[in-house]
Amino acid sequence: MAVSSAPQKKPDPCAFVIFGVTGDLAHRLVIPALYNLAASNLLPDKFCVVGVARKGATNDGLRDDLMKGLRKFATRPVDEAIAKRLLECVTAIEADPREPASFDKMRQHLDELECARDTGGNRLFYLATPPNAFFRSAASLAAPGC
Repeated sequence: MAVSSAPQKKPDPCAFVIFGVTGDLAHRLVIPALYNLAASNLLPDKFCVVGVARKGATNDGLRDDLMKGLRKFATRPVDEAIAKRLLECVTAIEADPREPASFDKMRQHLDELECARDTGGNRLFYLATPPNAFFRSAASLAAPGC
């Protein structure tokens, strides 16, 4: 079987929203996978990662934490320039599925971020949460505006 050498088309612009971004799944799998896409030049040009945590997340703190995880769990050698470019687009948002008002703030932040990053309102939600938070998170995302 012949292998196609046609270049892959980059995906449309989007905001990739990760619930549970401070957890093991994001560190071991999600961020290394995004890094591999970035290293292969397969992420959209207009792209951002929004890390959703329940409490205490800051942009710089989250970026530092994700870089540590990437260095530990990457499946290929980490090119610092590629990792820096990927992690520069990471922002942290606090939202707790037990506090519906926090999802209103999250929606507002996403709207502002998407306008600044020109992602066209495309949102990809990834729920890397414990089972007891999954239903509430999904139900909050079903509300108008997400």
